[in-house]
Amino acid sequence: MPKLSIIVPIYKVEAYLPKCIESVLAQSFQDWELILVDDGSPDACPHICDQYAARDARIRVIHQNNAGVSSARNRGLDAAVGELVAFIDPDDYLRSDCYELMLEAMDRTGAGMAICGFLYEYPDGSTEPRVADGAEVLLSHHELVKAQFDIPWTIRTVTYNKIFQKSVMGGLRFDEKLRASEDTLFLCNYLERYTGTAIHICKPLYVNLQRAGSAMHGGLALDDITSSFAVHRKIADITGKLYADLFDEAYYYYLDCVLWKTRSSLNTASRNFPEQQKLIRAFASSSRHRIWREMSQILRCRRIGYKQKLFFLLYALDIR
Repeated sequence: MPKLSIIVPIYKVEAYLPKCIESVLAQSFQDWELILVDDGSPDACPHICDQYAARDARIRVIHQNNAGVSSARNRGLDAAVGELVAFIDPDDYLRSDCYELMLEAMDRTGAGMAICGFLYEYPDGSTEPRVADGAEVLLSHHELVKAQFDIPWTIRTVTYNKIFQKSVMGGLRFDEKLRASEDTLFLCNYLERYTGTAIHICKPLYVNLQRAGSAMHGGLALDDITSSFAVHRKIADITGKLYADLFDEAYYYYLDCVLWKTRSSLNTASRNFPEQQKLIRAFASSSRHRIWREMSQILRCRRIGYKQKLFFLLYALDIR
């Protein structure tokens, strides 16, 4: 039985998938199984997966009809037999010592979870570290929960730069109804179950490709963005039940998410979908209404200074 199960959900990434898989094969830590979940990809991905599986018995392939990234990850979790679980996005790749360093740190510190730093890689080949390269940090459960809401990011509310315990997950799965922030909710739900420490290795061991494209592919997926807001609000409530003193941190992160995602989505929409200005304006209005409905909580939030509270009020009222 392998120590680590690595799950990769796959859809329309034929140009990037071989590099992702090769980065797993090149790992200095070799006690793993790689579960490639082909989510009904219409390109060469199914063939690429089968080719690699034929070369290495540690690679297993699951083919399914297209059902979304959460479904693909869940199929991988159902099939995983490792003691530990990691996820990779199919257009990303790993530094060759990624899992060796993470697992060695877990063994040395007794932590039941590991998190690594990451960097962005852009289409022109340039890179941007997203976490300062520094010493590793052992996080208590309270510190781990709080770190989800760090601005700027530290551990990030994603699954791809982390190692989880399969036994802690139990029946926990990704919400297949969500098309955005599904990994953020999964991490929060996992931390409800997991109560131990985590080792944060502040080195960019995971490479996150920032390729051309948008979460709005195929049209204005504004419903997905709105559902992401609801996820972050739910996470604030979950966090408050875990640690009452962290509710304000999680709540402020939720508000920052609303403002940042609204701003970036509107910029992208205005640039790529100018013919849908009515829909864009409706989305902007719904974001302001969301903030207005939160005003009583905003005024009580100790994490928010009075100038920011005034800003939120003016934003909600659309006063410029």
